[in-house]
Amino acid sequence: MLPFVRPSGLETARLALRPVKHTDAADLFADYTSNLDIARYLPWRRHHTQSETEAMVRYGEDLAINRSAYLLAITLRTKTDKPIGLLNIGNSEHGISIGFGLTRRGWGSGYGSEVVAYITGWLLDQPPVWRVWGYCDEENEASVKVMTRAGMHFEGKLRRFAIHPNLSPEPRNCKLFASVRE
Repeated sequence: MLPFVRPSGLETARLALRPVKHTDAADLFADYTSNLDIARYLPWRRHHTQSETEAMVRYGEDLAINRSAYLLAITLRTKTDKPIGLLNIGNSEHGISIGFGLTRRGWGSGYGSEVVAYITGWLLDQPPVWRVWGYCDEENEASVKVMTRAGMHFEGKLRRFAIHPNLSPEPRNCKLFASVRE
């Protein structure tokens, strides 16, 4: 169980984080979950129907009820409430894990580093949290740059660590990054 309630109302200079809503499914399917370029390095198969995205949102709600993970929408603070990506906060034996992805319109803007740096700092400010970590496929140079720019430290290569089903049915090598409270 995560040691804190699901965050809401978190904001950076340009972004807002909020719980993902059922009404986000259509936008997420159109701009995120159905796009193979976006889903390429993610741990779920690209969605072919909006109902798959709706099921993912419902699953995220179920995880939040049990406090085992929180799925948050990343939105532009000064524009619409439409998601430009997702952030997942998960519980693990070795700290709090984070995972993230952005729609194409969020690429190249620094939003990834902004949200990862912000949520890492927020998490490390929670009294029971000592470690925040994330991983990415070893070929995902964009995520390597995001986590590095966000101040996370490369901790090593994890061989055959995670399946990225849009690339291969076999576990792939990944890079591990973390930030810790000193």
